[in-house]
Amino acid sequence: MRPTLFHPLTFTLICLGALTGCGGGGTVTAPPAAHFQEFPVPVNSNVPAAAIPGSWPDDLRSDDQGNVWFAQHHSNEVGRMTPNGVYTGYPVPTPNSEMDGIAVDSARGIVWVTEVEGNKIVRVDMATGQVTEIPVPTPNAAPGDLALAPDGTAWFTEGYEGGAGKGRLAYISPATNQITEIPLPNSRAALDGLLVAPDGAVWFVELDDNQIARYANGQFQEFPLPRRNVTPTNIARDSRGRLWVTEQSGNAIALYDPAANTWQEFPLPTPNALPAGIVVDRADNVWFTEFQSSRIGVLPAGTATVLDFAIPTADSGPEDICIAPDGAVYFTEQYGNKLGRIAVTGLPTAR
Repeated sequence: MRPTLFHPLTFTLICLGALTGCGGGGTVTAPPAAHFQEFPVPVNSNVPAAAIPGSWPDDLRSDDQGNVWFAQHHSNEVGRMTPNGVYTGYPVPTPNSEMDGIAVDSARGIVWVTEVEGNKIVRVDMATGQVTEIPVPTPNAAPGDLALAPDGTAWFTEGYEGGAGKGRLAYISPATNQITEIPLPNSRAALDGLLVAPDGAVWFVELDDNQIARYANGQFQEFPLPRRNVTPTNIARDSRGRLWVTEQSGNAIALYDPAANTWQEFPLPTPNALPAGIVVDRADNVWFTEFQSSRIGVLPAGTATVLDFAIPTADSGPEDICIAPDGAVYFTEQYGNKLGRIAVTGLPTAR
């Protein structure tokens, strides 16, 4: 564990509705202004031949104290950043493990991380810093995204973006570290985004099959997206139980309402943005990253027009996004090798 203090870089961007890449409408009446802070991540790369060097911060989640934990795809370290920029690294023994997904269980003091190439699940004890690796039973399973269930069970996908292992959900018990794998009806499915609803239902993205799916009570259901070949990647849930999905090739975010079995799509103002991570805040504003355009997007609650804002670091490759307990919005900059924080004025707030 190596604590390091970094001073964040701070930027403010005002977005006028008439400008390219910025939208208005709905309940947003004042020109939205985005305020950015960026926190450099220590470069600890174990992939020296990578075209873009760095630790590659990937998925991230906040704990109940507002610390942000993140997987580092190109280093053998789980990172933790405090709100004022103090970094601590938790080294993982397996070299070239390519960590990806992360879930934070503050109640039990556990951080879970997947190793795509290491084919293991990492368990970090938040109190002691102890790191434990648990092998996945199936060889080359390519564990990817992680999500925490209400009972503390950590679910994860196997077959990360079409990796060697395909077509399984799995979960690990916090009490025993036992992993259970569940084959999908379509054993060739390439999986990506994942969430567990309050009722325990597991929702996930089938990347190649252009659909999302639900697993509950031993049964699978699949729900195709309205357009073909839009490359869905990540998924989030709002307060009404609706599901939001990023469409990378479709250059849009999509809304699925399970109660009505209906879809709605919201196009992005920036062409070829490549939306990636997605999250919904307590006011039901929908936040997402635009990996290709290096922007952060938001669909204000109750509106139909997406806003997006350029990250100060160009070509930073924003990947994942999360909400801290105080409502702060954090994101990873994979190519920029930073964590970012954004606040936008003029958005609906939670009642």
